[in-house]
Amino acid sequence: MPNHMSGKDVKFTFRQNNTPKVINTQTIDLNEVAEEYVDQVNGEDRGRPGIITDYFEVTVKAYVPDLVALDAALEDIANEDSRVAPLKKTCGVQFRKHDGTRAAYVLSEVTRSPFQLSSGGRKERAMQTLKFRARFLKSVQAA
Repeated sequence: MPNHMSGKDVKFTFRQNNTPKVINTQTIDLNEVAEEYVDQVNGEDRGRPGIITDYFEVTVKAYVPDLVALDAALEDIANEDSRVAPLKKTCGVQFRKHDGTRAAYVLSEVTRSPFQLSSGGRKERAMQTLKFRARFLKSVQAA
């Protein structure tokens, strides 16, 4: 039986206006944001559970070899301030499976959340936390 995937098998990509931004991630969290409900119908023994997906969220904790992510956020803020069409943003996550195949997923209609950049002590690596929200998550052909 193959081993479970580890961080070396997962890659995150971010594009703004179709320009790739290299993000050296340490961790990636991909979440569905949804509302769960239960309809309590008279005359039935049990409720009818369901879920309504609101959007998807990806949060990455990344190293800071350069300031490409901060510059991309500032470019996005300046674009919003100029009151023109929003910049197109997409995120992708690719998994390298142990059977030699790959699986890839794209988040589209992406908006960013406020950025966070942190610098610790003399020996600690500067880190950034990037959070994106997307209307859609879909499986695509892996490259």
